[in-house]
Amino acid sequence: MADSDSEEEVKDNSMSDLPFSEVMNQAVKLKTASHAPLRSRFDGYPKWLQNSMFATDEMLADREKPFAERLKAAWDRKDKADALLLEVEGKPVPLGAPGGVHGQTLDAQNTYEAALAVFEWLENTQPGWKKKGIYDEHLEYHKFSGDSSAEEDQVKALQ
Repeated sequence: MADSDSEEEVKDNSMSDLPFSEVMNQAVKLKTASHAPLRSRFDGYPKWLQNSMFATDEMLADREKPFAERLKAAWDRKDKADALLLEVEGKPVPLGAPGGVHGQTLDAQNTYEAALAVFEWLENTQPGWKKKGIYDEHLEYHKFSGDSSAEEDQVKALQ
């Protein structure tokens, strides 16, 4: 009788009746909670700075350019984001509005983040970090404000 009770208990506690997506969600939550102490600094950064780690090849190249070219690349991104927020009638769409105009609000937000990330970003120094995870000990913060107060003012104007 004890064996059948054990089997029944296992059945009651099994995840076999849950949809796969729910099992995966629970696994992600468990892993996220277990890694939280190892990435508290990262989790404290603004989302745009967190997202700066996922730079495209174009963004990585822009970060290596001389100041004037870097500034132009950032302003081009900002101008593109501004344009994405304009409806056909020319009325602005609030940032983060659901759906927006063909999803342009999310595209605009990502493009604004990319503009900022030309001058300020996080770098993960751990090889294979996208598979291994994000840990504070492997983060490097970078900020490029230019070589003069005039250049620094130009970067601040972008923000």
